[in-house]
Amino acid sequence: MVAEGTILAGANPLQDQLALFLLQALLIIIFARVLGVILSYLGQPTVIAEVIGGILLGPSALGQVTAFKDAMFPKSSLPLLSLVANVGLILFLFIVGLELDPTELVQNSLQSLSISLSGIIVPFGVSVVVSKVLYDYVMVPEVPVGKIPPFSSFLVFTGVAMSITAFPVLARILAERKLLGAKVGKVTLTAAAVDDATAWCLLVLVVALINNPANSIMALYVFLVTVAWGLFLWFAIRPIFRYLIDRSPTSDTISHFAVVFTFLAVWVSSWFTQVIGVHAIFGAFLVGLCVPHKHGFAIKLTEKVEDLVGIVFLPLYFAYSGLNTRIDQLNDGFSWLMVLLVTAVACVGKVLGCGLSGRLSGLSWRESWAVGILMNTKGLVELIVLNLGLQAGVISVKVFTIMVMMALITTFSTVPIISLVYPLKYYSKELNKKEKIDREEEEYATLRRVKKEVQLSMFLTGIECVPSMITVVKMVKEGFVRSHLTVDTNEVLNGLQVSAVRVVPLTERTSAVMKAAEAVHPETIAQDSVLRIFKTFGLLNNLHIITDLIVCLVGSVGDAVIDKVEEFSSSSSEDENGLNIVMIPVVLEKKGPSSISWQSGFSENVFREDARGLQSVVEKVGCTICVFLDRGFSEGGFDLSGPKSDHDQKSIQGRSKRTVCLVFNGGVDDREAAHFVSLFANVMHIHVLRIRAGDLSDIKSLHKSSAAASTNEKTEFEVLTDVDISNSEEAKDELALEDLRKGDLVIEELNAPTVFSVASQSSSGPSHFNQAQLGGMVKAQVNLLKQNLQILADGDLLVIGRRTYETLGNAGLKAWVESDACLASASIIRGPKGKN
Repeated sequence: MVAEGTILAGANPLQDQLALFLLQALLIIIFARVLGVILSYLGQPTVIAEVIGGILLGPSALGQVTAFKDAMFPKSSLPLLSLVANVGLILFLFIVGLELDPTELVQNSLQSLSISLSGIIVPFGVSVVVSKVLYDYVMVPEVPVGKIPPFSSFLVFTGVAMSITAFPVLARILAERKLLGAKVGKVTLTAAAVDDATAWCLLVLVVALINNPANSIMALYVFLVTVAWGLFLWFAIRPIFRYLIDRSPTSDTISHFAVVFTFLAVWVSSWFTQVIGVHAIFGAFLVGLCVPHKHGFAIKLTEKVEDLVGIVFLPLYFAYSGLNTRIDQLNDGFSWLMVLLVTAVACVGKVLGCGLSGRLSGLSWRESWAVGILMNTKGLVELIVLNLGLQAGVISVKVFTIMVMMALITTFSTVPIISLVYPLKYYSKELNKKEKIDREEEEYATLRRVKKEVQLSMFLTGIECVPSMITVVKMVKEGFVRSHLTVDTNEVLNGLQVSAVRVVPLTERTSAVMKAAEAVHPETIAQDSVLRIFKTFGLLNNLHIITDLIVCLVGSVGDAVIDKVEEFSSSSSEDENGLNIVMIPVVLEKKGPSSISWQSGFSENVFREDARGLQSVVEKVGCTICVFLDRGFSEGGFDLSGPKSDHDQKSIQGRSKRTVCLVFNGGVDDREAAHFVSLFANVMHIHVLRIRAGDLSDIKSLHKSSAAASTNEKTEFEVLTDVDISNSEEAKDELALEDLRKGDLVIEELNAPTVFSVASQSSSGPSHFNQAQLGGMVKAQVNLLKQNLQILADGDLLVIGRRTYETLGNAGLKAWVESDACLASASIIRGPKGKN
């Protein structure tokens, strides 16, 4: 039996309040996401898309269609939409409070305080005239007599609206522009935080005055009670937070009780500020402001709520705000003149106030104007302030719409203007020369001055990269020590430098921006779980491991890696004959094919969102590049029992050591791959599969070699390829292999391999070998190579130079290496630029 009132019974589903709300939420979220994708190509933040989406769904656009408005946003549905949107707003203001660290403001506010105050006072002053015009010619004619607020309240509100800076949007812009570590970014971020805190205090006073129009003493009393509540939270509740942080099981997690206590504090504080006559969002903001940032506690709290708030609640809030925005009322020249006037006054007041103050505080003119432009960012917080004013009755719908247009214009123009006024080239040198954080600074400075035989710089995108890289470092360290048995171990290890760099992609999440802002703090690096594992490993193995953390846009990971490599190169001294290698680990799934390619990026890596980033790293970085395709390289263990003689070596099938196999075709990349393989001396079996160049005249003799090989004689494995190597290059190749044979390592050749020949394209052989035949030969050659590589198992390592990898890649080698048919991990090596 079908229940009555359901769609199956023929009822209109939009008559059900919950069903209608869910459909509204679905439409709003999808609409905001689609606009966000479109505007992202213009470099605009998601908040702009959400605001514009709300306006388009409102009476300014789609709301003009009566059928759409009555069906999707009837007046009866707005109370529920408003209630849910305000709950989301409470959580968002809690996150805004979490972003601000008052202790940092006290430490860094000396220079920023003057900029912040100038950014409030000057816009306040210049807004007096425009406020009077708005009040007399827009506000008074629109609002019924008896509901017109006093001009003093209107003046204070418009002054706050024109002087406020949207801290969340500004922080993201600074992170995207790589300004967080520059002087301009630090000054602006601190000034914006002070600006926001001051503006919210003034807004509390404005709301108190509006809610108590006939009793100024009561309004002052409400304001003082709100301030007292904030002090109570700071001195009574903040210590409880610190106690809960210290009692957490680990510094990487926060206890369930701490989360429960936090949200109880948010709801209680929001309820208190609501009932005393100011908005509930102020209570949530105050709690967020009082949460300590110790051990990344504020960031972890943000991570727990930000997705729900950002994906669901904020679009709902801006959609509800859009229902109150009436661009259609700006239907005459005077209205648009007021939009331009308000925008010009807001921009001039903010840019001039902050810019001149910055110049007087010691910044250059270019830096001062950059600070002023950045401080003029309005965005999300401005919309919240305007909605508060509209709800309180301090501004009319038309004034609200004019101010919304001002907020959109100022926020939309910030990124392109700052790109022109303060491009990257003006502060890139400052970023490269910035002082390193005091993390055993003198010790590291001494280490960097020592000539390095081997430098390994590992860029880690997650905890899954750690096991394989630790295994690599351990093996290199053991092989390094054993190659210098007559030298003191501590002195030997001074020639080995390991750098572990944590790469955190800057996503749309607020927590990512917070990490970017705090990335320069020693505690942030010390608390990162990935880097802490490497530091502990280094201490246990007498290795000095330099750790660092970079936060970058998902689409610019390659540029961030290049910048960090250049920074390492400029601050270190390496041996000209040593190996300076950048390692990018990629963890592969053991089931199913992967779509790894030097051109298309890695499917299991942060580079998957930066298709050109990895290619950029490969093409631009001067030192050696190693992309490490990990298939459980850390799971096999390794033998530390010292070098053995040829007689004592076990067979490949029953080996006591793991195997590293080098496919050697010749050239810079393969010679550097041989150098890389030598690092594993005495720790792994080393096998070389030699690919030689030849011509058609060699076929008969080589087939005789193949026949000889079939008698189980031990011969050298030779495969001919279509690469013509000059005599001088051959000499260098032979020298590289000769160096590989030196020392205590043993090079084992494969037992009884089959020899296959492929003609060189540059040979003078018969012309009847066309491209298709040559391609077939290469493919057959690769199939033979794959058969001989089947000896590699879990825990083994295949090393191939990039040129060889790409030369044989189209014939199937690349697809085989990147599929689960290959059991071993693989390293693709690109040799250093300018090295022959």
